[in-house]
Amino acid sequence: NKTVQHLLDASPDMVTRKFVSRCFTNSPYLFPNWLRTVSIPDPKPSFTFLSTLSLIYFMLDNGPGVALLEPKDAHEMNKKRSLDYLVANVLPKALSKNILTKALQKNNTFLVAETLKLLTVVLRRFQNVRASVSTKEESLDCMAD
Repeated sequence: NKTVQHLLDASPDMVTRKFVSRCFTNSPYLFPNWLRTVSIPDPKPSFTFLSTLSLIYFMLDNGPGVALLEPKDAHEMNKKRSLDYLVANVLPKALSKNILTKALQKNNTFLVAETLKLLTVVLRRFQNVRASVSTKEESLDCMAD
């Protein structure tokens, strides 16, 4: 993951983003590690902060879908472990309440809009997880009958 982040830092263009996104799609087990290690700078109207938000948005929107638990694994995992697993596949660890609060309270409209855009894709991924889990639970109920 350090290599991936170094590549993105050294060449932050769209071609590199698409390449890394494709790598994550082909090896989805790498994506949660990247989400855990990506750093987010102090929220201020700077190129560094805005480009980091843009990068995270792009990876969440174009990267691998949330790796869903197989039904047999879902029964073996307790709820806390399942939630931790899902959060690790949806939310960057560095995206804290403090960062979001600071970013949303800034007077810079562009910064607020980019923060809201990132929140939108995070919430969409959680919605996809919820819909998939509901579908799997329904199919398990049908199999049990």
